[in-house]
Amino acid sequence: MIKFFLEDSNYSMMRLLCFLAVAAGILTGLAVITAVFLKYDDAYLKELIYLCAVFFGFGFGGKATQKYAETIFAGRKTKSNYETK
Repeated sequence: MIKFFLEDSNYSMMRLLCFLAVAAGILTGLAVITAVFLKYDDAYLKELIYLCAVFFGFGFGGKATQKYAETIFAGRKTKSNYETK
């Protein structure tokens, strides 16, 4: 577990956090499905659906944003590359 906190390792903290967020989103989605079958109040269901969307948004969006930032700031794609095309 300590390997996720090291700077130059093959283990990625971002991948771990994204995985945990997506796993939490899946668990929240299962809770929504269970709440629908148990006929919970619609207000509770709406809040659980929002929570599920937030987990999935951060889970998938975090890694995508990191990858985009790495390509922009690593010099592979710079502003001058965009202007020449």
